[in-house]
Amino acid sequence: MNFNHLRPYAAVTMAIFLVFLVFTGWVIYLAPHGVAARNWLFLGVSKYQYRDIHFCLSVVTTVLVLTHSALNFKSLSNYLKLHSKVGVSPLLCALTIVTLTVFVAFLL
Repeated sequence: MNFNHLRPYAAVTMAIFLVFLVFTGWVIYLAPHGVAARNWLFLGVSKYQYRDIHFCLSVVTTVLVLTHSALNFKSLSNYLKLHSKVGVSPLLCALTIVTLTVFVAFLL
């Protein structure tokens, strides 16, 4: 069965979910901590509700990313084989960016 017709739907849906994930993530990060967060609301939603929404969005986004990866497996495998014009593997570049991001996140 050919699922190629699902590619644009998966990509656009992932992009929209990413926007909402970023928004809820920033709201959770900027919200007050501890007892001060108990009665805190932003747009009528509490910090704890944003946390729950963020978690649900992340689960669905994970499923979408896996679906998108499966639909684009051939392209992704070609990217891993190719080297860019400067001779750096896309996989090595991606792993470096992820490692630096995790390191910076631990510093915050």
